[in-house]
Amino acid sequence: ERLPGVSLPEFIATADRAARQKAGEMLAELYYRSAFQHRFLHGDPHPGNFLFEPDGTVGLIDFGCVKRLDEYFMADYARCAIAAVDGLMRKEGKAIGDYELVEVNEAFAVQAIADMRALGLDEDLINVHGGAVALGHPIGASGTRILVTLLQAMQHRGLGTGLATLCLGGGNAVALSVEKA
Repeated sequence: ERLPGVSLPEFIATADRAARQKAGEMLAELYYRSAFQHRFLHGDPHPGNFLFEPDGTVGLIDFGCVKRLDEYFMADYARCAIAAVDGLMRKEGKAIGDYELVEVNEAFAVQAIADMRALGLDEDLINVHGGAVALGHPIGASGTRILVTLLQAMQHRGLGTGLATLCLGGGNAVALSVEKA
């Protein structure tokens, strides 16, 4: 089956309830067939689980509990920021001790703790003005928030080097090194 030849936002705005319900069922099947086949997730995805945004993007807002995740996938996901920092340091020829301040995106507090331990970071140098738990985690603007917070902290303390790192959706991450000119 196919949706009529209109954009998803237009379809959502103009379709009746039954058509939207059918579209939600089709999206649930499309988006989560693979995850359920591999037994990563369990539950019952249905139109009530989906959040339709004005721009037409779709997000699952309640999909039940995680039944099992492949250990390899979880290990990679947990290491994504660490890998980004390691790659940056190799490229820049730096060591973790070369950074005077570090901003770690903590969408989840445990992620910042895991990064700190794995990278051997001094906890007194991380998120010195508070992390995302305290300051906020603005979806789509976290990178800007992290960088501005780092730059302000460096300026306030008269420091010259900093490191910012963020985990991104889907198991990606970025790291950025900054130096005062």
